[in-house]
Amino acid sequence: MDDKGSCNKYYTANTILLSGQLENGIELQVANVKMSAEEQYIITDELLEEIREQFKLWATFLNTGVGLLSFTLAIACLGTGSPGINASISMLVIVLVRSQGKSYFPSKVQDLRQRAKEDKKAKVLLKGLESEFLSFKALITGYPIFLIGFIFLSLIVVSPFLVSFLPVLESYFGS
Repeated sequence: MDDKGSCNKYYTANTILLSGQLENGIELQVANVKMSAEEQYIITDELLEEIREQFKLWATFLNTGVGLLSFTLAIACLGTGSPGINASISMLVIVLVRSQGKSYFPSKVQDLRQRAKEDKKAKVLLKGLESEFLSFKALITGYPIFLIGFIFLSLIVVSPFLVSFLPVLESYFGS
């Protein structure tokens, strides 16, 4: 709109919704939305900021909870006589810790995942959010401690197989 009113633009799974108020107080909405209010996915700056904050909590949980624990258990497993077996047991502990932290994962994304099974527009919106927050680049930049710890522990789990292909690793992983 021009200087005679205000206008907000909302991106939805259906279309772009223009919402504004004219100078004389008349509210105007222009959209091609044929969904009920609870089915709409309106992406505002506030919602994106809320999702970013939820992903920060998720990253903190993964990095400090799962990542540090994985790394610590990996180092501890290397000091044992059978690191591969102990790392496999440790991996079970990591899976349990991770499952306990599922409440830290953004609830808006969980809701979209449920709706995306039946709604193509929700699926498109979900793909956009996942490409920003759950891509390979986001994994490296947002969850580095988790990534290092988990990869290190995973390498120790598969170390008996690695040693058979690369005997030089036997000094690190044992036989």
